[in-house]
Amino acid sequence: MQKKFLIISLISLLLISGHVFALEVNYPRVPGMQETPRECLQLTSQQRFPCYLKYVYHFSVTISGLICFFTILGGGFLYLISGSSVEKIKEAREIMLGGFLGTIILLSSYLILMLINPQLTVFSLSELERFEFPSNPIPPPTQESPLTYFQVPIGKIIKRVILEHNSNYDYVKETAIELEECFSGLQETAKKINDLIKECDCGEHISTCGSPPACMTGARCETDCNKNLIQANILKLKEDIPTCREKQDDMTVAYSIIERDFLELKKAGLLMSLPTGVIDYNTFLVAKYYQKETQTTTFPGWEDIKITDINGLQINDPFTFYFSKLENEEAIGEAERLTTVSFAPPGTQFPQPPQDGIPGARCALGTGYCRPENLSIFGEYAQKASIVCQAESGGNPYCLNTSCSTGKTCDYSVGLFQINLLPRCPDAFDWDSKTCISNPYCRVINQALVEKCKEKYGYGNPEVNIREAYKIFESWGGWCPWGAAKVCNVY
Repeated sequence: MQKKFLIISLISLLLISGHVFALEVNYPRVPGMQETPRECLQLTSQQRFPCYLKYVYHFSVTISGLICFFTILGGGFLYLISGSSVEKIKEAREIMLGGFLGTIILLSSYLILMLINPQLTVFSLSELERFEFPSNPIPPPTQESPLTYFQVPIGKIIKRVILEHNSNYDYVKETAIELEECFSGLQETAKKINDLIKECDCGEHISTCGSPPACMTGARCETDCNKNLIQANILKLKEDIPTCREKQDDMTVAYSIIERDFLELKKAGLLMSLPTGVIDYNTFLVAKYYQKETQTTTFPGWEDIKITDINGLQINDPFTFYFSKLENEEAIGEAERLTTVSFAPPGTQFPQPPQDGIPGARCALGTGYCRPENLSIFGEYAQKASIVCQAESGGNPYCLNTSCSTGKTCDYSVGLFQINLLPRCPDAFDWDSKTCISNPYCRVINQALVEKCKEKYGYGNPEVNIREAYKIFESWGGWCPWGAAKVCNVY
């Protein structure tokens, strides 16, 4: 404790202010140092402190060298007088070793400082640069446009294709078998009608020509002509044809959903094959935190990345990926063109769109796109949603009701669930929400905006229309926005 106090006191005396040095005796010169502390007082204020610091450094090196020297000397003397005492010889060797190590460290201190930073061996203070304010104010920095990321929800797409739409694969298989049986029945009925007609032709020849040998060589008529049976089979054929056609339409619609799912996967695969710039969800969060000004865009139907985890909680899909939209416009355009196809194959027969509000469709479970299996987003209300969907559009994703333009009802509705665009795109129409019920009227004032709204709410795109309908269902807490629900007693 006394040694530490002595060292601290010595350093404090060496670093004391200049006027105190003037009152003390003149310190001796040390090796490597030209000035003494008294002579340092004669230097400028900028050079004075480096001079003191340099003197302290050289003085410390000198004192440390003397200590090492006397330590080695003392250890050697102890070794000479130790005689045959093993303990004293060991102690003398440890003292000499410590002195040698201290000398090596002391001599290499300069090299250590040079290795760390050569400027540490230069005892000087550089003059501070004087800052002059510019005469003209600096213009504010230009604000950069926010970086736009394109979102590809791979996990959500795979979940939708593999899990939610899995029933479509079985449905197509089952409907194909039923359709084959239906067409086989039509063929049998048609063949039976044809055979009965031939029998009637044979009977007519007999009545006209007499006996068969007289008019038709080898002709024989073993049965009589039964026109009532022919008529009954024709009626049966007429009844079976619409049933087979309905099954065919259901299968083609389900097949179109499968085809569209594969297009979605192909589109996502094309975007994920970009050579550089694709980042995962966690990296995107980091980039968003540091860049601040960021925004995302994606294709219709790809906006929602919420999934349900094993605990039943709603979380963002971690298998969502992002890339710069600006740098990949060409790839995005190519992927977008993959989906510019009709969702239903050519020739698919849909019910006619409603002409004035609620269509006269049957209040029953829907077919095609309105099948409950395709409305799984509604959960336990999928069957009720199927009835409403069928009643509103008949399963036609291109159903368009513009009866407000003719003054019939207050509707400009699109898609399977006939989502009304008037309250959702008010800037696209000239209409009055307060008087529209009593005086239905609307006029399109921005056709481009109407087309964007039709795309946003799923005109011709069953998946988007179903998703938007579910949002409306949730926000209202029921089926109130759909008039067809009231007609079909769906609550």
